[in-house]
Amino acid sequence: MTQEIAQATDFQTIDTTVIQVRSVLNFMYALGYVLDANSKTARFFTENKSLQANRFLSVHTAIRMHNMPDEGWNVLHDGQGNATAHPHGVNLKGGFTVLGVRLAFASRLVPKVKFSVTRVGVVVIQDHMVRPLNETVRSLIEA
Repeated sequence: MTQEIAQATDFQTIDTTVIQVRSVLNFMYALGYVLDANSKTARFFTENKSLQANRFLSVHTAIRMHNMPDEGWNVLHDGQGNATAHPHGVNLKGGFTVLGVRLAFASRLVPKVKFSVTRVGVVVIQDHMVRPLNETVRSLIEA
């Protein structure tokens, strides 16, 4: 019993809020979106003309796309050699370039984030336990 207590006290929770939020910011930036600093609800927006049908995206939508596995994206071909990637189950008016989605996945720091944002823009972490996608992130978490 004493050994179990000693092991439990050796465990330290590390605040991964910055890593999780940065992972979503990187992902959205690679897709062509930035955080809307003028919004109280922490939404993303783009000035990219090809994405104007979805000019604004909520943080909830961004998190869903970030956490979606590769196979959760459908690639549609238009018959003229163009392909767009669409996140399955996310109601959007258009798709993203396949290259943009690949870059977005490559820019993630963790495969899945576990947070939400309140109506007034406060980040609420549901779980600090994350799996790093590279050694740099691993060293930040284990430091």
